[in-house]
Amino acid sequence: MIPRLSLCLAAALVALAPHPAAAQQKQSFNFEFSEKNGICSVGIPAGAQGLKVEFTVRVSDGNTNVSMHNIDGEIVNAALDAGRKPKLALVFDGKRRHDLEWGEYVAGFTYRAVGGWDDTAKANRALEELKSSGAVTFVADRESWGPISLQAPGMAYGLLDDCVKRTAAKQAAEAGSAQGFTVQNAGEQYEIGANSGTTPLTRGEKVMCFAHWVALLTMHDNNANDRFWSRLPADLGPASAEAMAQDWAISLRQDIGEDEAAAARMERELQTKTEAQYQKIQAAQTPEELGRFFRTLGTCEF
Repeated sequence: MIPRLSLCLAAALVALAPHPAAAQQKQSFNFEFSEKNGICSVGIPAGAQGLKVEFTVRVSDGNTNVSMHNIDGEIVNAALDAGRKPKLALVFDGKRRHDLEWGEYVAGFTYRAVGGWDDTAKANRALEELKSSGAVTFVADRESWGPISLQAPGMAYGLLDDCVKRTAAKQAAEAGSAQGFTVQNAGEQYEIGANSGTTPLTRGEKVMCFAHWVALLTMHDNNANDRFWSRLPADLGPASAEAMAQDWAISLRQDIGEDEAAAARMERELQTKTEAQYQKIQAAQTPEELGRFFRTLGTCEF
């Protein structure tokens, strides 16, 4: 999930669509969010006594933990005294159960149950539930807490996903990703693409141009203090990237016309391809990979 993607789509696609006449009632949400030391976490209050379920992701390796905070100390102490480790699970919407691969009780300033997965694929499947589920129940042996309202399907997932991508981009920049590729080289590769004589005309090419410019814009957002990304020329700067992304989205919308069903399909296609392109650019490790990215940007001109 790319933060700038929704903004560009809203400006270029949604803004051109008919607006509903009725005003929607505002909703308030209550999440505890943390982003530090390469770790992203989202806590969701679970009623009285400070109960809270928390999802935590360590970005460097995808390690994912889930914890239930401020549970009854007697439960924790009894298990610790017996040397018993709990079997933990998450149940979404009362139907879909995901067993954690390990679990333990922790006693300290607060009492909590915490667990996770060694298998990243299993962890990801559980996190995917946050996209569409309305509630989760935390289970520890015979004890359970929930159902806990997720408040708005997809919101907790979005907070985690945005944080993971920001942190991963920062870590890649700090690690010297694509060492040897300079600001000057970026501009030169862009000019090579612009002078190649190819002008994208098909819908598929326009979609990829949109995806490339949003990827560039998001790299700017996530690396504002990085020397490379902050010193690119104006043609490759954030203002230009945002304008180009919106221009391509508007061009696509004009191709579609007033067909709202087609516009919805287009939005999904843009989201999917932009996510994939951003992940590819974020993972670029060689000058050649970044060079190809900037050359492609050069072909995406009106």
